[in-house]
Amino acid sequence: MKKMILLLMLPLTALMAIEFVMTRDGLVDAENFETTTPTQPGVTAPVPSTPSTYLETVNLPACDASNPEVQFINKNSDWSKINDSSKRIFCVSPGDYSSVSNEAYESFGSTYYNVHLTTNGTEQKKRYIILNNGNDIHPGKLDKSKLAFFPTFRISSKYWVIDRYHTKKSVGFILTGAEHNILNKMLFKNFTLAIWMKNYSHNNTIQNTRFDTMSHGGASVDLSAINFNDSANKVEMFGNKIINNEFVDTKASRGNRVVGQIAFYNGTVFADNTIEISSKKRTDCKGNYISTGECVGLEAGGMSFKGGSNDINTPIILSNNKMWGHYRTDPTFANLSARGSFSLAYLGSQHIIYENNIIFNGNYGIRTGDRYDASFGSKNIITRNNIFYNLGNQAGTAPTMQYSGVNNRFENNTIINAIGQYAIISYNENLYFGNNTIINPGSIDVMYAEGIAKPKGFTTNKIYDTAAEAGFKSDYVFTTDNFTNNPRIMTLKNVVKSN
Repeated sequence: MKKMILLLMLPLTALMAIEFVMTRDGLVDAENFETTTPTQPGVTAPVPSTPSTYLETVNLPACDASNPEVQFINKNSDWSKINDSSKRIFCVSPGDYSSVSNEAYESFGSTYYNVHLTTNGTEQKKRYIILNNGNDIHPGKLDKSKLAFFPTFRISSKYWVIDRYHTKKSVGFILTGAEHNILNKMLFKNFTLAIWMKNYSHNNTIQNTRFDTMSHGGASVDLSAINFNDSANKVEMFGNKIINNEFVDTKASRGNRVVGQIAFYNGTVFADNTIEISSKKRTDCKGNYISTGECVGLEAGGMSFKGGSNDINTPIILSNNKMWGHYRTDPTFANLSARGSFSLAYLGSQHIIYENNIIFNGNYGIRTGDRYDASFGSKNIITRNNIFYNLGNQAGTAPTMQYSGVNNRFENNTIINAIGQYAIISYNENLYFGNNTIINPGSIDVMYAEGIAKPKGFTTNKIYDTAAEAGFKSDYVFTTDNFTNNPRIMTLKNVVKSN
């Protein structure tokens, strides 16, 4: 075992180059990573939380013609009943309803033609929109003939459950003051903006959904599959959950604000999701798509926050997510500068917990604070019990970058095969960086920036040459693409400490 040396640096330095093999899932060490077709359940998983921790139970009522609360939707004109208070269960037959609208909604200079849901349900008597095709199969596994192509929905009401939604529209949902709604088992493909969460939308759940490929138009203007933002001076969206979803070739979610705007997302939970950028989005960093490239042709990031929680008792939680394949955005692709992070928290973000996530094959893991302006730093960000594997692919990137911040903690994490520096730290006050395990780092060079205080706890970290030396002899196994007909088992070799 080597004595740990912590990297403190400013400005950034170049990372060491290590030869890796490219697969569809990223630059990998061929001896330490493999992907297979499903043959058996996964074996060792160190993460205690499961989807059932946060998933909402959905018990769909029957589409019973004898029930006066049931409204069957077989043609466009049937949607006129959608806000009828005497109807509560809307059973939608397969077909194309994408042209249906009952309002033209204007926001941020654009007009959206959508079906506006205005009638409230209750906790005991929820309102339902259900795909009625004789089965309960996820739309990601269905033939088009079994799908309904829904319109865009704007929800400003409470207690709706929308199940097995799919659409041809570029925008799926706009939530404006919506509360206690469940969006379950949906499919979005080639979308511009799947779900737009706007001010005072609280306690909504988005779960069991596949977000498959953002359009060039959406990616080029830095949208994400799920956007939290509005134009008000103060934006508040509390208690929303994004659970057990699959994000492919898209930024997953973003809590956005502009300088001078106040935004809080207290109690937001982003858990049990997979976030992948596939090889078909790789480029040579010069605008040419090539599966072995080291850039990607979209905004490369998982989830970002420009704002956080204003209550330490209701933090934002990101847990038990798996993310891979995130590299720097191709500089020829629009005016974007992302460098591939699981999550970026800055512009004053505070009270965020990252725990039990697996982040591999890419550039950054978790970045907090702002590299240029310490006044945009982060506060009370806890990063613990995560696995960072094969990260730091490009110069100036690392599994963690702790930029400007106050009272942040990076503890009990495992960093394996950091291609360059395993941490880049600057402008921090009262940073704790301890009890981490670092295995086979590419570099342990030391650079001290003038005026930067040494973090607390760094002598408690341990650094090893190999996983075997550290006692990491078990594999981490999980299944992705579960909402398709071609699920994949993925295995990360020797990333779990053996008992």
